[in-house]
Amino acid sequence: MHRCLLKTIEIWMAKSDSGYLSDEFINELQNCDKNKPVLVKETLQAKRLLELARCTLVDIERIGRDDRPDPLQNKVTVGTYRDEQDIREKMLAYLLKLAGLLAIDIRTLSDVLVDHIGLSDPLNPEDVLNSLNQARWNPISKGRTLKITCHHPAVDLALREHIKGTDEILSYILRQVAEKQGTISTLQGLPTHLLPDGIAPEKYNNVPVYQTPHVNFQLAHDEIRELLMGEQLYGDPTLAIRELYQNALDACRYREARLEYLQQRGNYQGEKWEGKIIFRQAKDEQGREYIECEDNGIGMEMQHLSQCFARAGRRFADLPEFIEEQAEWLKCDPPIRLYPNSQFGVGVLSYFMLTDEIEVETCRLDHQGKPTRQLQVRIPGSSGLFRMQDLRKGRDSGTRIRLYLNRTHHQNKPISCLEILKRLLWVADYKTEVKEFERQEFWESGQLRHPELSDEFYINANHPNLWWITEKGCILSDGLVTEELHPCVVVNLSRSRRPKLTVDRKKIIEWDRNWARNELIKGWESLLNWSSLSMEWLWELEKSEISLAEHIVNLLIKNNTQITTTVETKHDKVSQIKVPLAEIGCCFVDARFKKR
Repeated sequence: MHRCLLKTIEIWMAKSDSGYLSDEFINELQNCDKNKPVLVKETLQAKRLLELARCTLVDIERIGRDDRPDPLQNKVTVGTYRDEQDIREKMLAYLLKLAGLLAIDIRTLSDVLVDHIGLSDPLNPEDVLNSLNQARWNPISKGRTLKITCHHPAVDLALREHIKGTDEILSYILRQVAEKQGTISTLQGLPTHLLPDGIAPEKYNNVPVYQTPHVNFQLAHDEIRELLMGEQLYGDPTLAIRELYQNALDACRYREARLEYLQQRGNYQGEKWEGKIIFRQAKDEQGREYIECEDNGIGMEMQHLSQCFARAGRRFADLPEFIEEQAEWLKCDPPIRLYPNSQFGVGVLSYFMLTDEIEVETCRLDHQGKPTRQLQVRIPGSSGLFRMQDLRKGRDSGTRIRLYLNRTHHQNKPISCLEILKRLLWVADYKTEVKEFERQEFWESGQLRHPELSDEFYINANHPNLWWITEKGCILSDGLVTEELHPCVVVNLSRSRRPKLTVDRKKIIEWDRNWARNELIKGWESLLNWSSLSMEWLWELEKSEISLAEHIVNLLIKNNTQITTTVETKHDKVSQIKVPLAEIGCCFVDARFKKR
């Protein structure tokens, strides 16, 4: 519960702003120094106290970030002329963050503690607290080591993991000191490292109650990486193309949301932006064949490459930057929401089903709507070692990902980026272009493009994501085909309506059928202008969605609709006639008696 809450922005917001902090608490915090001198009032501002408290519990990189709303300052002068003082907010935040970790809050320790409560080898939380109360950080050379006696192996393991993480944060702080000096140079006096060498098991009859080193289930790094990069999990290597598109789609949606926020705030004076995604399949100067995807979306900086792109299982929606930014968006009128289609954070590894080498060029759009630095990343081989290079100041944000193909055929058929996208992408959110050697095709934004049927065989159902279709319909996820087929409709589940999918993104686990049915019923009048409306089509709709069909038929009858049907005469001649639907009704078993 504690960790879940820490991932939500609402725990730092007042109830009046849709948060969890009571307004009484906020008022008390703001008024606790009302009778104090000016120096105290300006020092103990509620906003500053909340921000410093927050920095003790969130990602360490938040402290140094200047691209977020109301960032901490290196130095702020408070008080009147006679008693003014400088507050080094960032230095104070680093100290509080480190102090909180060294205090060892039991709520921040590993899940291994919770896993052992109530088992046959029980762990008593009160005993853990008593042990922690006896712990001490002893000096060792220029560092510190934790001295504690543990009665349970889970406590020992949790503390070792905690010390490892705390030592990494200490190293990060010391790097900031070395790089920036200035107002945080005082932190040079911090310990240089932290060690777990003083952790020891309790003894019973002079025998340790548990043995070290610990043995526990772990993932075999190389084998798991090969699994996530291989066809055993996804089955079809061409799904790497799908992943390229989905990542580009997320990037464009992110940029669109950030620009909309800046426009609402009146802080964006740039040109009107239109999202665009381009796929290319060609050969480079050395004759190596590649497939690449380029978008003009949000782009990435070093932290996004290292914390998200390079970390399997980590989605950009989990990054503190996105969580904080979305909280600001929700305060807008109307609120701005971004619904990432990334569900697992492992899809980028599917690239290695098609490639042994990846090249990335990317430029991030900052929080003021301006491009940052153009970065290049080369990833030679599945070892995952990134070689990064800062190229220049970027002209526009976006990302280009190139996959050098390790195969040109799959199941004895040439790998064709264009043919794959024609099969996968039915509805594009943004204008999409595919160039494959001499061939070139376009997808217009928001328009249905069926891989087999021309547009005369389907019609929009008065909704941007719903269509009636003569045959071979499908339930789409963000415009992409799934294995959830439907003979009479195309439903694009997008943004807030996005479905739950299997890891290979082929099958839908859960989606809102009631919403789709109700919206299709609302769009019934579009059928009146559809040349493909027929009795045969209504029979197919009834067989697949009887409730929907009943509503549609009743509405058509109320409209006195004449319905087209095909009949066979005694001489096996086929003809089409129009009949009043009110007179013959609709029941799919009638198809057996059409011959007269």
